[in-house]
Amino acid sequence: MRIIWAVGLRVLLLACLSACTSNEIIRSKIEKSNPTVCDFKGQPDLARFTKQGRDDCTRYSIEDHQEYTLAFVEFDDQGWLYDRAQMDLLMKEMEKQTEDGSDLSIFVYVHGWKHNAEFCDNNVCCFRETLQQMNVLEGKYADTYKWHKRKVFGIYVGWRGLSLRGPDFIRSTSFYSRKNAATRVALGSTRELLGKIKDFYERKNAPRDKVAARKSTQQLPMQTLEDRQERRAGTRLLTMGHSFGGLVVYTAVAQALMESAIEPEKFDQQQLVKPFGDLVFIVNPAFEGTRYEPLHQIAKHRRYPRYQPPVFVAVTSQADDATGKAFPIGRWINGVWEKYSTGKEGETIAHTPAEQRDANVNTIGHAKRYRTHRLDYTPSKRMDAKIEQKAADTGNCGCPYHSGIEDLLAGANIPTEYNDWKTNLKNDSDWKIDMKYKSEANTGHRRKGWTRKYTDDSTLTHDPKDPDSSPDNPFWVVYTGKDVIPDHNGFYTPLFLNFVRHVYDDSLHLWKLQNKLNPRPQ
Repeated sequence: MRIIWAVGLRVLLLACLSACTSNEIIRSKIEKSNPTVCDFKGQPDLARFTKQGRDDCTRYSIEDHQEYTLAFVEFDDQGWLYDRAQMDLLMKEMEKQTEDGSDLSIFVYVHGWKHNAEFCDNNVCCFRETLQQMNVLEGKYADTYKWHKRKVFGIYVGWRGLSLRGPDFIRSTSFYSRKNAATRVALGSTRELLGKIKDFYERKNAPRDKVAARKSTQQLPMQTLEDRQERRAGTRLLTMGHSFGGLVVYTAVAQALMESAIEPEKFDQQQLVKPFGDLVFIVNPAFEGTRYEPLHQIAKHRRYPRYQPPVFVAVTSQADDATGKAFPIGRWINGVWEKYSTGKEGETIAHTPAEQRDANVNTIGHAKRYRTHRLDYTPSKRMDAKIEQKAADTGNCGCPYHSGIEDLLAGANIPTEYNDWKTNLKNDSDWKIDMKYKSEANTGHRRKGWTRKYTDDSTLTHDPKDPDSSPDNPFWVVYTGKDVIPDHNGFYTPLFLNFVRHVYDDSLHLWKLQNKLNPRPQ
């Protein structure tokens, strides 16, 4: 019997070892690819680059796709940079692309569990597709607003989210080791990387010869007067994380957001909560709600100025079993011996032990305490034809989700969407968009229960579970259904990507209003 057990254990150990991925850099060719050698744009089947003789094209730390740039920076299991040269090359490339006065549309993405920076990882493939569509969208902005088109620059933050290969049940056993690794990555040098990107963004948007002004509490992420005169669009920065990547992003930016959200001693209706870049988005985040509690408390106990834009959006799908079912089971096991505050006899506390336990066991989106909004889709024949969610036939190197986002962008009418946004605000807030801002009745604050209906027949509704949550709260925790995000990984859907686009655009419209109210130093 002992021999059988010993053999069985050895077989199991060998199986595990054979399935392990190496803890080493993937994008080891720290250069920018040459389009004449690696023609990513002209090759419909990217899998050919993974075949013998073309492997070099899959190892570049910066991919030149001609219509956009995709850069990679990777971190090991301890949160250290595999090679600092990746980050240095990234920063040099962004500076180089703006030497001629161009602006960038920067999209930072931190992947989650079961993924990495491999050339044909489906998160990498879907990110490429998203950047391609961002390039289309930037063309529409340039045509509409008569400014010079921004260059699209994607930054893929890689770590060893995929530590085991093989069937999904084998890969799923890595959940807790990858959660611990993601925590170390979140506390490691990713903070330096995001800090450098944010500094670049602020420098490019600062008034000329007044770079120090970018630290001003009144500085807004929009164009200066000189920018508008020169038809410059201004550099944009959107940061997104998925699953454990949401943990990485939140941990890296939480302190900056909390410092910005703390209400000044003398509140004069002008102190904005400033974003990290333009906006931070996390989707199906895999971290405990209790990590969010400090920001939740700050957000609910402060006042907000007029026209406060959103600065942080967390979206969770009720169909996400990974964070909705598996995560709380694991957290319950880990927290069996944990104690929750109850107060002494006769004392009252601001929360119940059940609320604290719920926040410690569930992720931010599945802990009802933190939810602020609901995102619903009303099925319609007009939209169903465009957003049918099914696996795409992408071969071995493509995005496995049928995004359909290109159909929505192809028909996007930016001026009409802007008018729809103004109509929504007139109906659901105590202010109006007349660009004069002189009406005493124009308070600039939203009403409780406000809604925003989007062009794809989806609707965002202010529906906080905490009665003290202000309708102007710029920290959104959004709960949605399977029509929008069908599962943990399938967020590359037209409804979700269009939601990100609309929230991003709406927030920039609000920054524009703020810029008129509080002109930036020139």
